[in-house]
Amino acid sequence: IASAVSGAMHAVQAVLVAVAAGSLAMLITKALETGSAIVDMAARVGIGTDALQELQYAAKLVGVSNETLETGLRKLNQRLGEAAAGGKPTLDLFADLGISIRDASGQTRSAADVLGDFADKIKAGESPAERTRLAMEAFGERGTALLPMLAGGAEQLKAMRDEAQRLGLV
Repeated sequence: IASAVSGAMHAVQAVLVAVAAGSLAMLITKALETGSAIVDMAARVGIGTDALQELQYAAKLVGVSNETLETGLRKLNQRLGEAAAGGKPTLDLFADLGISIRDASGQTRSAADVLGDFADKIKAGESPAERTRLAMEAFGERGTALLPMLAGGAEQLKAMRDEAQRLGLV
């Protein structure tokens, strides 16, 4: 009986080890897929992976989907590129808002860097109609979906991004 029990124990241990190994493999695969998706999305929107993860957290807090965030950031980055190339309507949009498209070294600022400036302009908007106009001009048709994330201005956006860091989500 002792040998049968010992054999059964070894079989159970082998099954548990196999299950644990399978679970660990699934976790590693999922982590790699998630990391790859973040890298890919960051490349599509033209910002760093840390900034993207912070902004994804901020968006999630106010019910904005990753897809909507991506669309808005891509459109903002496109607008920055157009303005940097001298596109008059887009250049005027930034100039009229008092938002610099270039950093101190003359390089075009990233969408993540400009986002706080836009958030302040949206927060200061005189009416819902003005805030909607600004959001759509900067972020495209889905820009209004980003309003809850930007309504508190740069300070609130920074607080949400900092919280993502504190929570270890980045």
